[in-house]
Amino acid sequence: MLCLQEQLVPLLSGSTNEQRDCAQLEKDAIATHAGCFVRNGICSLSLQDWEVIVGIIWPALFSDWRTWVSAIETAEECIGFKGWLVLKQLL
Repeated sequence: MLCLQEQLVPLLSGSTNEQRDCAQLEKDAIATHAGCFVRNGICSLSLQDWEVIVGIIWPALFSDWRTWVSAIETAEECIGFKGWLVLKQLL
């Protein structure tokens, strides 16, 4: 949660020199989710934990395209992370 909040600070403080309406702010905020999830360890969760997460976000996957994109980005980053672990013989 802290990562998501920290990602919003530049967007809200105007330090990026861009004007944002609520719709743009929401779009930009959702775009930060995958990176924050990965940096905070989602890729190392157990299969059971992943099943719980999917159960929670499943309805949103079909109601909001941005949620679907964020989920795919997170999965792609985790696949890359798992591949790196295999190459380094850590998994």
